Amino acid sequence: MINPQTINPLLLPSVALDERSQLPSQPCIYFAIDYQGIIQYIGRSVNPRLRWNANKFWQITGLSRATAFRLWRDRDIYPDRTTVEVICKKLNAQPGDFLTYMEDIDEA
Repeated sequence: MINPQTINPLLLPSVALDERSQLPSQPCIYFAIDYQGIIQYIGRSVNPRLRWNANKFWQITGLSRATAFRLWRDRDIYPDRTTVEVICKKLNAQPGDFLTYMEDIDEA
């Protein structure tokens, strides 16, 4: 196990928050470092760019973390009415702004 006290954050590759579009999309271990250079969190992600965006969606909407991450990762999931109302209210949107109607396919 790595001891965070032995890591020099100044020697690590970094991405500033305003440049988060530059986050990698491949698996990695990441460090959240505060303005004093102290490691506040160590995490791992299959896709840090996607994880960051899902995390922001969760924070903005106030949905449960599991619901927000599930909706963000799987675009085929249709949220229930209450969830749609929460998203619409927080994002000042209408359901048609982010949902697409698709007819049922008869597989008989």
